Amino acid sequence: VVGLLGNKSPDSNRFTLVTPKPENGVRLQATLGNQNPTGLPVEQSDQSNYYGISGIPFVAVLFTMPYAVYQYNRHGAISKYRTLIIYSFVLYMLVAFFLVSLPLPPRASTVGNRWQDHLNLIPFKQIWLYWHDREFGIASFQAYLTSMSLWQLLLNILLTVPFGVYLAITLKKPEAYDSLLVPVEFFYETSQLTALFGIYPGPYRLADVEDLICNTMGGASGYYIAI
Repeated sequence: VVGLLGNKSPDSNRFTLVTPKPENGVRLQATLGNQNPTGLPVEQSDQSNYYGISGIPFVAVLFTMPYAVYQYNRHGAISKYRTLIIYSFVLYMLVAFFLVSLPLPPRASTVGNRWQDHLNLIPFKQIWLYWHDREFGIASFQAYLTSMSLWQLLLNILLTVPFGVYLAITLKKPEAYDSLLVPVEFFYETSQLTALFGIYPGPYRLADVEDLICNTMGGASGYYIAI
């Protein structure tokens, strides 16, 4: 088994691969310059994630411009209030998509990943796994309040609260809630299960039915808060 030591030097991306020390005391060592074990530049993925995030506001402007042109052609003027709402909604949707997609891994690391291994159809499985073989008590409950299992659930609920608010403000039609929220949720989970719709060789995020439940709860909460 080869171990990876993250001793990157300040002037270059250099990693040292070291084999476990055998009984005879001889240990093999090799240094990779500007590459990680996948053969890709070490910081390539980080740079892609950074450029993707920093470009979100500008992409939101491009998606908002057609609405502003439509307003001007129809009413002879552009409503700053309505345009700002549409822009913030587009910005939110882009941020939400990046939240469920980033960080992007090296392509080579997803080769061989099967979609069956990245799909969970058991609701609240993470909660069950956390409490399995744990004795319920004050100390364990306090530890659970700071666990990733709980915070992941809460953040998935909060993720779609703004979406419900936008539906209530812009459409003001109860029937539009189900017709728009559910497809958006399935779009997120499908993008994870299909490795960004085939961009990557294999999936790298987990498509979870628990996310659908939490997203529905968050969207419903936002909708009924705003109406």
